[in-house]
Amino acid sequence: MSVAGWTKRLLRLCLRTWPHPQRRRVGDSLIQAVEDARREEGHGFHWVLLECGSIVASGLRLRWSGWAGLRWSVAANVVPIGQWRAAWKQLRRAPAFAVGAVATLGVASGAGAAVLGLVQGAFLRPPDYERPSELAFIWNTDEETGERLRPSGPDVAAIRDGTGAFSSVAFINGVTDGSFARTTGPVGHVRIATATPGLFRTLGVAPALGRSLDTPVGGENALASESVVISHGLWQSALGADPDVVGATVLLNGSPVLVEGVLPAGFRLVVPPDAGLALPMDVWVPLVDPLETLRRADGRQTDRDSDNSGIAIARLASGVTFAQARSEAQAVWQREAAELPRRGRVGLALSVRPLHADATAHARGLFRALLVGVALLFFIACLNVSTLVLARGLQRRPEFTVRRALGAHSRDLLRQLSAETGVLVLLAAVVGYAVASGSARALVAWAPAELTGLAPWSWHPLALVGGAAAAGLLLLGFGTAPALRLGKAGDLDGRDLRRGAVGGRARRALVLCEVAVSVVLVLAAGLLFRTALELRGVRPGFDPEGAVSFSVSLRAPDRFRGPRDRARFVRGVTDAISALPGVSAAGVIVGLPLGGDRWSQPWGGRGTTPEEWGNTRADFRAVSSGYFEAMGVALRGGRVFTSDEDLREERRVAVVDVSLAEALVRGGQALGYNITFPLDGSVVEAEIVGIVEHVRYHDLEADGAPTIYVPYRQEASRDASFVVRSERDLDELAGQLRAVLQRMGPEVPVYGMAPLTATVDRAQAPTRFALTLMALFAAFGVLASAAGLYGILAFDVTRRSGEIGLRMALGASAGEVQKHTLIDGLRFASAGVVAGVFAAWLLAPGLEPLLFGVGSRDAATWTGSIVVVLVVVFLSSWLPSRRASRLSPSTALRGS
Repeated sequence: MSVAGWTKRLLRLCLRTWPHPQRRRVGDSLIQAVEDARREEGHGFHWVLLECGSIVASGLRLRWSGWAGLRWSVAANVVPIGQWRAAWKQLRRAPAFAVGAVATLGVASGAGAAVLGLVQGAFLRPPDYERPSELAFIWNTDEETGERLRPSGPDVAAIRDGTGAFSSVAFINGVTDGSFARTTGPVGHVRIATATPGLFRTLGVAPALGRSLDTPVGGENALASESVVISHGLWQSALGADPDVVGATVLLNGSPVLVEGVLPAGFRLVVPPDAGLALPMDVWVPLVDPLETLRRADGRQTDRDSDNSGIAIARLASGVTFAQARSEAQAVWQREAAELPRRGRVGLALSVRPLHADATAHARGLFRALLVGVALLFFIACLNVSTLVLARGLQRRPEFTVRRALGAHSRDLLRQLSAETGVLVLLAAVVGYAVASGSARALVAWAPAELTGLAPWSWHPLALVGGAAAAGLLLLGFGTAPALRLGKAGDLDGRDLRRGAVGGRARRALVLCEVAVSVVLVLAAGLLFRTALELRGVRPGFDPEGAVSFSVSLRAPDRFRGPRDRARFVRGVTDAISALPGVSAAGVIVGLPLGGDRWSQPWGGRGTTPEEWGNTRADFRAVSSGYFEAMGVALRGGRVFTSDEDLREERRVAVVDVSLAEALVRGGQALGYNITFPLDGSVVEAEIVGIVEHVRYHDLEADGAPTIYVPYRQEASRDASFVVRSERDLDELAGQLRAVLQRMGPEVPVYGMAPLTATVDRAQAPTRFALTLMALFAAFGVLASAAGLYGILAFDVTRRSGEIGLRMALGASAGEVQKHTLIDGLRFASAGVVAGVFAAWLLAPGLEPLLFGVGSRDAATWTGSIVVVLVVVFLSSWLPSRRASRLSPSTALRGS
C-alpha cells in the first residue's frame, strides 16, 4: 500500500470517533487537506499521528457536547456504587495480587509518561514560535556529502527580494563569545549573536520587556547599532531581573551598549547541531551592514569560515507550500550563482527545509526507538497484569459458577470485573503519577543537552490519563473478558473446575507474548550495548586522559586590536601556564575537538587554482606550537610548529593529518609538498612541515574530513581554547589557571573549563542515554516475563498436584515429574522466543541510526541476547518443576 493509501485509511479510522452528520459533511475534505499538507511539506509518520490525535480529540469533543445532559447517576448505573465498594473489598482480600498489579502498571505507566514527555517536548511538539509549521531553513548543501553549508548574505538577500514565496527572511551572521558586565561589576562570559533586525518578527516572538530587533538600523525610530536585546536568563543572572533594565547601559566586550529589550523566558533558537552555532545565545546584536555587501574577495558563494555566511530563517507566504518556495528560491539562487566564477558554486545545491523537522532530524532515530521501547514496556506490563487477573479468575471460578447458577447475568459479572479493573487502574495511576514526577526530574538532569535543549520539556498528566485508559481497555480485553468464560452454568458438576482449559490457554498466550516482547527489548539493549562498547573503543585521535581545556574571548577594545596583539597574549599565557608545577604541556586551538565548531574550506595541491579545487574540502584548525603535545596528538612525520611561528609570520607553513597526506600523495609521504587554500579572503600557499594523526573533530561515529593546521598567528581568532596537560587534581589546577588569566588579562572572560574526558563523555551521551533506558526497559520485560512464566507453571503444579501425586504413586520418579513439568514450560516459552526473534528481525533496521560499529542483525549480539532470554526462561521453568518433583504423593493425593 502506498503512503497516501495508509494515511487515508488511518484518517478514516480516526474519523469514526466523529458523529455521523459531521463526518459525512467534512470528512472527505479534511482527509484531502491533511494528505495535501503531508505531501507538499514532506511531513513524516509522527506528524500524521499528531493529526490523527487531533481528529480523535475533536471527535470526542463533538460527541461530549451531545452527552452534556447526562448526569453522574447514569454513569453510576453502568457500574453501581455498591459494586465499586465490593471491588475494593475484593482487592483488600488479595493484597499480594493488588500490590503486584498496581506496582507493575504504575511503574510502567509512570516511566512511560516521563519518557513520552521527553519525546513530545523535544521532538513532536514544535517550538514556541508563531505558526512554526510555516518556518523554514535555507541552506546551501554539499551535493556529494549532503553536508549543510551556510548560505551567503548576498544569496539570502537575493532570495528575499527576488521571490514572493516568503513573507519575511531573517539572517543570523554568526555567534561569538564575549564579555558582559554592568558599568561597574565583575566580567562574565556571554554568547553574542548578530542578526538582521527582522529575526524575531519572522519567528513571531515578542519580547518580555522593551522591544526586539524588529526596527531596521537607520529607519524611523531605529535601533542604534550599539543597541542589544538580551536573553531572559542573562537578565536574571547578570542583571538581577531588574525591571528597569530597558534603556540601561551595560558593557559588551568592554564597550557601552544600550539594552533595548529582554526576550521571553521560554525562548530558544532551534537549529540543527551541525549548523555550527553555540547555544544558547545570551545577547542579540543588530546586523548593521546590508546583506548585499557581505561578499568575499575571491568570489566564492559560501564557506563556513567566511564572514559573509550565516543561518537563514524564512517564513512562507500565505498559501505557499515548501515545494513552491523551494522551486522559486532555487531559481533565484541559480541566477545569482551564474554571475560568480565557477569555483564559487561547484558542488553546491540550495535546499529549503521545514525548521522543526530539520532541527530535530539528528535525534529522530533515538526518539523513535524510545517511543517503541515505551510502548513495548507498557504493553508487557499490561500483559503481565492480565495474567494475574486470569489467575484470580481461575481461583474464583467456583464463585462465578455459583453466581451464574443463582441467576447472575454475564452483564452483572462484567460490571463487577470492570469495577475491580477500574480500581486497579486508578491505584496504578496514583503510583504512576509519583513515578512520572520522579522520573521526569531524573531525565531532565540526565538526558543529553542536544535532546532537552530542543524545547522546554516536562511530562504532562494527560499522558498518564491516556496510559491509564489504555491499560483499562487492555485489561478488560486480555483479562476480564476471558475470565467471564470461567463460570458457565454447565460447569456446576465440577468436571472442569480443576482443568482450567480456557484460562490456561489464555494465560499461556499472554506469557508467550511477554516472552516475545522481552526478546525484542533485550536485543535492542544488546545492540546499543555493543554500540557503546564500540564508541568507547574509538580513538578520537587525541588522548583525553590528564588534559583539561578552557576557552577565552579576546575582544577587549583597547587591548587586542590585531592578530599580533592576540598572538602575543596567547603566547604569554601559554608560557605562564607551562611554568606551573605539574604542567607538562600547554597549547592553543581555535575550535576544540567535539566542541561543535566547524571551519571547512576547499583546498588543492601546489600551483592549483580555485577553479581546480572542485569540491575537495578539509577541516581547518589554527593551533600553537604546544597544542599537539598538550592534546596528545601523535606526530607521524616531520615537525610541529615552532615557538617562533607562534609570533612571526615569515612564511606560510602547515601541518596536515594522515588522511590529507594520503589524499595528496599516494603512500602519505607529503612532507615538503605545498598546498593552496583560502585564508582571510585570499588564496595562500603553504608548505607541509609535519604530519599528525587524524582527529575526529565533529563526531566520534565518523572519521570526518581531512584536517589542515595553520599557526595561530596566521589566523589569530578572537575565540581561542587552551589545552593543558597535567597530572594534578583538576580543582587545584583550575584555581591556578584562573589566577594566571586574572593576572595577565583581568578583562578576559574564562569559560568552559573541563577535563577532556568530559568532552568525550558528552559526545557519547546520546548513545549512553538510549542504552540505559532500553536496558531498563529490557530488564523490566525480562523480569515480568520470568514472573509470568514462573507464576503460570507454579499455578499448574498446584492445580495438578493430585495428578502429580497419582503418577508418583503409580511409580513415576521425581526426575520424570520434573522433566515433564520443565519441558511443558519450555515448550510454549520457546514459541515466545521464536515469535520475538521474528518480530525483532522486522524491527531491527529501525535501530540503524543509533548504531555504530555493529549491524542491526549482528549474529554475535543476537546469539547472546537470545541466550540471556533462554536462561531466564529455563530458570523460571526449572524452579516450579523442582517443586513438583518434591511433592509427597500422599500429601498431594490427600489435598486433591
